[in-house]
Parts: sequence; structure tokens; C-alpha cells
Amino acid sequence: FQIFDRWGEMVYQSAEPIYFNANGASEDGWDFYFNGELLNPAVFVYVVNLVYNSAGSEAVETLYGDVTLIR
Repeated sequence: FQIFDRWGEMVYQSAEPIYFNANGASEDGWDFYFNGELLNPAVFVYVVNLVYNSAGSEAVETLYGDVTLIR
């Protein structure tokens, strides 16, 4: 899971895999800080590599898009 600003600078990268349970909840994620400072409102791009593991088989899917940070 990676997040980039509009200039391509990575502002977040998960150090470990993020695991979601069946209802989609997770305690992990981006806290909207970069280098110890809360980021200003802007548009950010995300890239997520999903790994599906079901009944012993595994599939990988890459998703990307954007998210707008507002206050």
C-alpha cells in the first residue's frame, strides 16, 4: 500500500502487509501525516497490491486511484 503526492513523492508506504477481516475493517493505514506533519488538503494517488488467498490458491491484483484529503 503506497500513497504519492501530485509530484510523485511517496508520502506513505505500509511497512507490513495490511490484513482486512471479512467486513473490511483494519486498524492499520495512513494517518495523513508525512515527516511528522499533518498534510494540507490535496489529491493523492494510491497503489494497492491485493493478495487473495482462498482454499490454498493465491491471486494478486493491483489497484490504483486517487483520494482527496479535505478538512
